Amino acid sequence: PVTGDGTRLPVQWTSRASLEELSGRVVRFRFSLARTRLYAFWVSGSPVGHSGGYVAAGGPGFAKSADLG
Repeated sequence: PVTGDGTRLPVQWTSRASLEELSGRVVRFRFSLARTRLYAFWVSGSPVGHSGGYVAAGGPGFAKSADLG
């Protein structure tokens, strides 16, 4: 389970170290929420959550319009 209030909360998988072996395959995520809202999510190959793309109008911790690491 992931708990907390933040924009870059990491997910640890119990069955594998990463999702790299699933690259190129269809993957579905299921979210079960209690007393909260999910605004957005993304999957990143970076351990610190870099998206490698544009972040539109920016966001917490973004000084530029792209999250290029």
